[in-house]
Amino acid sequence: MKAWVAAGPQTGHLRLAPYLRRIADRDLLKIDNAESAAVRPHLLTVTDINQQTFHGAVPLPQKEITQLVTLGVQAFLRSYAPTTPKRTSSGTP
Repeated sequence: MKAWVAAGPQTGHLRLAPYLRRIADRDLLKIDNAESAAVRPHLLTVTDINQQTFHGAVPLPQKEITQLVTLGVQAFLRSYAPTTPKRTSSGTP
């Protein structure tokens, strides 16, 4: 169990943080603290589903799960959206 926890749910944000940092370095997201930002996707998706299903005890239709995850991802992206759009090599946003 300890190995599973160490490799999975307790450390997922640690594995996500470097990716978020690279995305922020490309000015695609505005992230000052990648480690802190990496916790947010879980909070905005899985936590909501766990609360609504009483941690899996009550089934939730796939359509509702998809909607909750989509809303969570959209909230994350809005929260970390850069203030000005990234310009492409052609100069357009």
